[in-house]
Amino acid sequence: LRSTANGKMKLKNYTISGLMWKVPDYALDAEDLAPMYIVANDSITSLLSINNCQFINLGKSGGGRILHAKASSGAVVKKFIFDGNIIDNFGGNTGLKTHGQTFMQWQDDTKAFEFDDITFSNNVFHNWHGNQFINNGRKKTSNPDSTITINFVNNTLYKFGGNGTSARNFIEWANKMTGVKAATININNNLFYKN
Repeated sequence: LRSTANGKMKLKNYTISGLMWKVPDYALDAEDLAPMYIVANDSITSLLSINNCQFINLGKSGGGRILHAKASSGAVVKKFIFDGNIIDNFGGNTGLKTHGQTFMQWQDDTKAFEFDDITFSNNVFHNWHGNQFINNGRKKTSNPDSTITINFVNNTLYKFGGNGTSARNFIEWANKMTGVKAATININNNLFYKN
């Protein structure tokens, strides 16, 4: 999911279902190969849904995030649902004292865009060795109701950790966001096993 550098994608709904992203050789994993890459003012005005997909061997240090919103001034993704997916060996080739890539990154700290209603549900994470799970580096939102909602529910996380020596955040706001009046973060009914 990526428009060209000069193109602008505008859709009402976008569903990706039943696909597999598998990196056969870690040397091929690169930051600009993220399966979902939102650039410029790409917009999905109702729902972006990723369901029943598999993401295998991505996320080495400097490698591909699952979702990367970068230089996205003016973009709107009204609602994002990541449901029923399998994420296996994310950042799994990282050596001792090294962490893998951030799982999902909302970047560009000086521009406003809307990507503020996010749900992760019924996913299986196996051998996760990434950096931050969710990293929100924005300073502004263009969301008209000024709210952010993150739901992380009914997921299974097996060996969810990493090899890095510094602390890693599950959800991180790298900057103070303006334009936000309220945030609701619901982390409920998840199973962390052998972490």
